[in-house]
Amino acid sequence: VVLLKIDEVLDVLVSVDKDGVVLLHEIRRGRFVMKIQVGLGREEAVSNLDIHENGLILVGTNENRVVIYSLNG
Repeated sequence: VVLLKIDEVLDVLVSVDKDGVVLLHEIRRGRFVMKIQVGLGREEAVSNLDIHENGLILVGTNENRVVIYSLNG
């Protein structure tokens, strides 16, 4: 795990590893929700992770790219 974010209001913990694997868990139940694979280029690495209040997960890379996922799938 290289980055971790928690949003208590949305009841979600989001982590991302060096290979771009994003894992979502419910905080209160400690339950795994989903796995997302961010497609990274050869020299690309995850550099930022955020959870927006409207339920979006934003993953930024060192190549100035932002990938956006919804908590709703």
